[in-house]
Amino acid sequence: VAVWRYQEALPASYYRVNGLNTITVAVSTVEDANLLAVADDVRKTMIGLQERFPAEISASLVYDSSEYVAAELGRIYLRTGICLALLLLFVLIVYRSWRYMLTVIATLSVNLLIAVTLYAVAGISVHIYTLAGITVSLGIIIDTSIVMIDHYARTGNRKAFPSLVAAVGTTGAALMLVLLLPEKERANLTDFIWVIALNLALSLLVSYLFIPALMSYMPSTYSSGISG
Repeated sequence: VAVWRYQEALPASYYRVNGLNTITVAVSTVEDANLLAVADDVRKTMIGLQERFPAEISASLVYDSSEYVAAELGRIYLRTGICLALLLLFVLIVYRSWRYMLTVIATLSVNLLIAVTLYAVAGISVHIYTLAGITVSLGIIIDTSIVMIDHYARTGNRKAFPSLVAAVGTTGAALMLVLLLPEKERANLTDFIWVIALNLALSLLVSYLFIPALMSYMPSTYSSGISG
């Protein structure tokens, strides 16, 4: 009925480098894809393809956005590590108790583990802005834990909880003002503020349930730390 064959389409425009025709191939990711993983797969694929290219054909990378993302992630990891180390060092210097510091670490770990689970449930992607939000919220989470640990160790009750709710609530209310920004500015900050708000809400839950349970299970752990 018909005979078909491959034929090069007529060019609509020309792009040349050193007088040679050039084809630009742009690779983008879907919304839920990992940019770093995709970029790594593309590099490996291109290396394999170049080995089978004729001698007159070559490929070169013009722009790789994953390099910027990787560099930013590295800086965020470093800042988070330094921030966490300084906060825990401050706790150790003030209370002079390794057990007290380990209690703070335990509450912080529980808070972050639950938060990561809720990120997945809520569909919040972990990217540069959300990681920055986690870093910002670390100090407030530790502060909430310290207040409840001190109060419960001295009084054996949770009466400090309403004060913690008020303190965290004012911070959360201030963050919500970001939602009033123009859409262009709000787009990049929405996940940032939701991560902080979620972490702070979880810090209240952990301080009300986990800290008293931990201290009731190991009451002798806190006596030396509080008196010191």
